[in-house]
Amino acid sequence: MMATDETRTAGVEAAGEPPALSQQRLMAEGHEMPEEYVCTICFLPIELPPEHHSTMITAPLRRNDEEAAALATIRKGAEKGNAMAIKQLGDEYDAGNLDKPRGIRHYQQAAIKGHALSRHELGAIELDEENYELAVQHFMISAKMGLEFSLNEIKKMFMKGQATKAYYAEALRGYQDAMEQMKSPQREEVKRLRWNTPFIRKC
Repeated sequence: MMATDETRTAGVEAAGEPPALSQQRLMAEGHEMPEEYVCTICFLPIELPPEHHSTMITAPLRRNDEEAAALATIRKGAEKGNAMAIKQLGDEYDAGNLDKPRGIRHYQQAAIKGHALSRHELGAIELDEENYELAVQHFMISAKMGLEFSLNEIKKMFMKGQATKAYYAEALRGYQDAMEQMKSPQREEVKRLRWNTPFIRKC
């Protein structure tokens, strides 16, 4: 049975109300990826976004007739402090147009736990509001964590005169450093093999 907006709202509400965060705390915390973004085999950070580079971290299966069960799973993860689950609750509010301010607060909570995509979402929200300084600060943090989307956004902002060349250069250096930390001979070999064996996924 397809879930209604009312049942979806009730399901998300059960996870609790996240507190609003100050900009100072928001920018000071969450510069390191959470533990679930570290490969349990090689113990190196997983390339971002992780769902493109790992079979160990996946989003819940989302079908209309399974939405309530999926929300329950997400809630349990969020209550345990899982950054990805908190971000998914933010998506429920934001993409579902249920309560965008509350969605933003979930993104904030996930961001200070090191969830790079949540940080990127906050940057995109500030960019839409033409708060360029805040936007570039968010994108800078997630770019330095290895999120190429954020690096590209800073590049676009630089080309439009919304960010300085120094910001872009700093973001590029930070992104390159993050990518270096994620490299290993084993991963490079898997990347090579993937061209001939499409079902192989790298960690």
